[in-house]
Amino acid sequence: MLLLADSVLHPWMVDFATVFGVVGTIATLIGLALTWVQVRGAKKAAEAARDAALATAERARHEYVRFVISTCHRFVSEIKIYVQAEKYEAAAFRSADIAGQLILLRVANPELGDNFLDKIERLREWEQTFQQAAGAGQGLSKNSRAKWGPFHHSLASAIDNLHGPFAATEGGE
Repeated sequence: MLLLADSVLHPWMVDFATVFGVVGTIATLIGLALTWVQVRGAKKAAEAARDAALATAERARHEYVRFVISTCHRFVSEIKIYVQAEKYEAAAFRSADIAGQLILLRVANPELGDNFLDKIERLREWEQTFQQAAGAGQGLSKNSRAKWGPFHHSLASAIDNLHGPFAATEGGE
């Protein structure tokens, strides 16, 4: 080394500035390597935290969809009971409730697409029909009764396809 030969004290003696310079360079390189390792570890930890948060959010959404489907299933059963008992005001409320739940279901589960748009529209129409039947005090007309059965059956079937332990609501889950 050229610095060793220029030493004033002895050919083997090195001044403190040179020693500190070499030691400082080595320490800087070691610190840089440690920093790089820690940054990689922090990056992996941040990615793991992000993945865990996304998985938790997806699970919460999945559970919410299951809750909404169960609620719809119960409401469909109740509306059938109300119509059979000729409690049309309650049937109107349940029609509105089911329509609202199906809207929430579409928002929470975009995979459903537009499958329930027609049913939501028809439920709104049935809400009006039930309100008119309740207000008139005469019940449903023969024509309305004939239409109600098939609609109720198609609505119940559509919700039943989403309900239950083996129903595929999201990617086969």
